[in-house]
Amino acid sequence: MTLKIFTLSRAKALTILNLHRVTASPGSCASIGPSQFDELLPWLKARFSLIGFDELSRPLASDKPPMIISFDDGYKDFIDIAAPILEKHRVRVNQNVLPAAIETGRPPMNVILQDFINCAPARLLREVPLPGLPNGADPDKRAKSCLRCSSALKAQPIAEQKAQFSKLQPQIERLENFRPSPMMTIEEVRQIAQSHEVGAHSFEHASMATETDDYLRNDARKCREFFLERLSFAPKIYAFPNGSYRAGQPEILRAEGYTHVLLGDGRYSRLDAWRHYRFNFYADSQAEARARSLGWPCVFAR
Repeated sequence: MTLKIFTLSRAKALTILNLHRVTASPGSCASIGPSQFDELLPWLKARFSLIGFDELSRPLASDKPPMIISFDDGYKDFIDIAAPILEKHRVRVNQNVLPAAIETGRPPMNVILQDFINCAPARLLREVPLPGLPNGADPDKRAKSCLRCSSALKAQPIAEQKAQFSKLQPQIERLENFRPSPMMTIEEVRQIAQSHEVGAHSFEHASMATETDDYLRNDARKCREFFLERLSFAPKIYAFPNGSYRAGQPEILRAEGYTHVLLGDGRYSRLDAWRHYRFNFYADSQAEARARSLGWPCVFAR
């Protein structure tokens, strides 16, 4: 690991970790537990210079390789669990939110389906056809069912996602007291924006590779209008949802005034870039967390 960190420093590579949730909830996809996150942060601080996107234009104050921690979606567990841990370790991060989720209090449709798969009884799961799972989800393989269902839904344009989800809604409502993952309110987003760097994650989590360029352009403008009206600042960061984009689309966002455009792709970025690659980050153990923080996800491929 020491050699890897030295190599990153020499190459002036920028590592961006893309997190979604810090939670102890069983079955949560793409998450890290609170105790693991708490233990990971001082390990990262000892080896990396943890910075924000707004610090990229300044000279680095450390010889350590730079790293940005970048959250997506805006789940409520960020302010309830992650933020206190970040404050404890004096770490500032980027959080990219979804205006539609803030307004409705509901997560993206694919996340609602994952929540349903994780908590529905076996009999109901087998009875309900889901995207990518025409014969229902396997109650003995919920994690795999979540990934397959989520991937199938996200592969469609947002209009088709909504149409399909609308047909599923009566089946989901058969599960009494079902509550999908809660999202941060506008007041909570305002609160975290005082300490952290808040960006846009699209308006409603559309997979942009399936949408027209005009859709993306309008989405970028809707996000800016929401931020200006509800948060009193214009977003400088736009993170593509689901790692989904086409050639030329990052340039559209750049033309719309976004300073930093965030992708996936599991690659290192550069300090002088405006288009940034990120490593999808989650972990079940401290060993996995440390390996993934160095860009070695293949070690723990799932």
